[in-house]
Amino acid sequence: MGGEGDILYFDLFYFKNGKTPKAKYFIVLKTTGTTTVIASLPSSRDF
Repeated sequence: MGGEGDILYFDLFYFKNGKTPKAKYFIVLKTTGTTTVIASLPSSRDF
């Protein structure tokens, strides 16, 4: 999935609540064995 510090880009990220899918960026915080902790980066839009 990527190493620590890598930025991941998903063309279409599907939300659990059914909102319209959109592009999202995530950063890999920690990888241990088969477990990866990621954080969503803020949107480039102001809401």
